[in-house]
Amino acid sequence: MKNTTTQPNAYTITLAVITPLKGKFFKKNLNELSKKIFSITKYKMANEAICHFSSKEQAIEKLSNVSASKQFKVTLITDKQFGMTKWNEPLLANATQKQIEESFIIGKIS
Repeated sequence: MKNTTTQPNAYTITLAVITPLKGKFFKKNLNELSKKIFSITKYKMANEAICHFSSKEQAIEKLSNVSASKQFKVTLITDKQFGMTKWNEPLLANATQKQIEESFIIGKIS
């Protein structure tokens, strides 16, 4: 019998880096998003939050319908790129140009 389950790896696990378009990322923003996105964490060193998904497609599906009182830019990176980020670098330091161009906006449209 063939095993049909796929094992996650560092290139398929996707992290969403969530950055506010204007202003700072406050605890109230994190609380608001945590009600809609499971496993969101504020990145202590920057004005960003991160959450992980098992694939890029799952991340896009879950995040595209999120509403919030503030607008946020979402950039998707792989777990491998996240692991290569040094502690004093921004989370998007290892993002490719294509990943930056594929970023999308969630939240309130003003």
